[in-house]
Amino acid sequence: MDSNLAELVDSVEDIQLRQKIECHILNRERFINRKFVSFILSHIDDDFWKYKGRSKTARIEPDELPELLKRIYDQRSRTLHAGEPFPIAIFLPPSPIGAEKMTGLAMASRGKLWKKKDFIPYPHFFERLVNFVLKTFLLKTKL
Repeated sequence: MDSNLAELVDSVEDIQLRQKIECHILNRERFINRKFVSFILSHIDDDFWKYKGRSKTARIEPDELPELLKRIYDQRSRTLHAGEPFPIAIFLPPSPIGAEKMTGLAMASRGKLWKKKDFIPYPHFFERLVNFVLKTFLLKTKL
């Protein structure tokens, strides 16, 4: 949002009200999910996929990434706006060791069921992805 609007929102002392206003403003923005996915995809290349330490099993292939990024963004939104927990598996060591994505048909925790179509990558994969994308962005823009 523009700096004047950001200043006005920041001046709201009631934190819950401020968050509601921010969410309403952001919800008016269109295609944020699509922009998120597009930005990441435009800043990765073959070097990202040639990482020496990649697991041989349960690894993410390049053609899976757009869908997985949508899931990550959707999970973030559900957690932020509805208080929905993340799948418990992201807090546990990957199985098998080094796996980039969860395996199995479904998992349940804290009263929530995640089906395979809802699974998101393990944090170590996403951390490496974000690190790579940010460095690539900075090199491309020479910031």
